[in-house]
Amino acid sequence: MTVRSFLVLCAVTVVVVIAAGVTVVRDHRSDAAAGAAEKLFPALLEEADTLAVLTLRNHEKTLTIQKHEDGWSLGERDDYPVRADAVRDLVLKLGGLERLEAKTNRFEHYPRLGVEDVEIEGARSTEVELLNDDGGVVARLLVGKLAFGVGDRGALYVRNPEENQAWLVRGHLAPIVEAGEWVEPEIIDIPQANVRSVRIVHPDGETVLATKTTVKDEHFTLDGLSGTPSPATAKAIDALAAVLSELRLDNLKKADDVPFPEGATTSVTVLTFDGLTLDVDMTQHEGRDWIRVGAKPDPDANASGNDIAHSAGEIEHRTMGWAYQVSAFAITPWKKRRSDLLSPHSGDEIPGH
Repeated sequence: MTVRSFLVLCAVTVVVVIAAGVTVVRDHRSDAAAGAAEKLFPALLEEADTLAVLTLRNHEKTLTIQKHEDGWSLGERDDYPVRADAVRDLVLKLGGLERLEAKTNRFEHYPRLGVEDVEIEGARSTEVELLNDDGGVVARLLVGKLAFGVGDRGALYVRNPEENQAWLVRGHLAPIVEAGEWVEPEIIDIPQANVRSVRIVHPDGETVLATKTTVKDEHFTLDGLSGTPSPATAKAIDALAAVLSELRLDNLKKADDVPFPEGATTSVTVLTFDGLTLDVDMTQHEGRDWIRVGAKPDPDANASGNDIAHSAGEIEHRTMGWAYQVSAFAITPWKKRRSDLLSPHSGDEIPGH
């Protein structure tokens, strides 16, 4: 064989090897792409209309969301209404999960991915189960840790609790087993401009009263404060009337499950210009701020009786029997005493203080 023939043979060999390598890589990528496109629950979205029960569990608690004729409700909260968009979002995210890679199938390695059974002590997984009208399982999954560095669509580890194999899947799913994440978050919305007066009675009997004479008044007047308040004091007084504006809950419980002791409960009465009376009790329970809300027409207001009675009835129907956990920031103005409302170094004084 001549040197030239040998070099030609080598060149041909290199080309063949490279071509084979490219073919292998292409086939591998094709397999990966095919696997990535495989839905974890391919029939879920088609069966969405048949869903009747959605259950969320972790090691500490369970939430059962059930479908009724007029929507979804939370079983553990006496069928308190659940947001339909929250249910829809979970179903869409479950239906969009795609298999990327098989991971461990060994029990002792599950905690690394957060896909251990929820009954295990210290488990960090969340189990999601969807049942149809006939009680059949449409989807069931242990949701584990998020996986990072896997594309821009997000990824996480999951496992079917009836199987040993854990999976890395593409998608985003972070179910939260907290009632506040599923119910309508807004407790009440009374615009500050509609508030006529706010009376706060602290547990020791000290009373703070802020009022307006007309809707056109620029600021509220603090009972017992003489003269014109400083801008800082005026702002603090006005804030008393803003608490019920888009007030949202962090959690909720049956009212009987949250004590409102007489010696540790602040009572607030809010009157509106359109004739509504809101009664709010405020206390702390297990280190959190809780309120309960009642509503009724103001008998002394000049307002359309039917409209106000309807508004009061709607609020009363929705909030009666419930206690709401709210953020400390949201109700901070109502915790202030009269002396707290006076800005330092402003010269604002209440007679007798």
